Amino acid sequence: DCCVDFVEKKFSVNMEEHMSSSDRAIAHLAKRTIEEHTYWGIIYNRWIEGDNLKTTVSEIINMSGFAGWMVGKIAGRAVRQQAWQQGLVRHPHDEIYLRCTRDLRAIDDLLGNRDFFGGDRPCPSDAAVFGMTANLLWSPLVLLCA
Repeated sequence: DCCVDFVEKKFSVNMEEHMSSSDRAIAHLAKRTIEEHTYWGIIYNRWIEGDNLKTTVSEIINMSGFAGWMVGKIAGRAVRQQAWQQGLVRHPHDEIYLRCTRDLRAIDDLLGNRDFFGGDRPCPSDAAVFGMTANLLWSPLVLLCA
């Protein structure tokens, strides 16, 4: 939200002016769902589940050797603590993935047959949803929600 607010203020634009209030509400819900809930399922997959931390550090962050090991240890501990505080990772493995799957299906249902949440033009929520789903689709790690 801060980046969008900055751009809108800096360039005197409203990136959602073409949207109805209902479309803005739907876009907001999709963005919040993926950023505030589904995100933590991705964190679980990348940083907590099984041996995925090694792949996250070596292939996604692109670090190996001692530096990769240190990042895995230090950042991994901090990320696990944050994920625990957020709460989603306190659920059993299957429940985490079920909840994320439900998020993605709900977002798909909100979008419906439209190309964008903004109707015929993209809006900031489209960018947020695209960024997160692209992260799911093109990661070297397999995510079990579909």
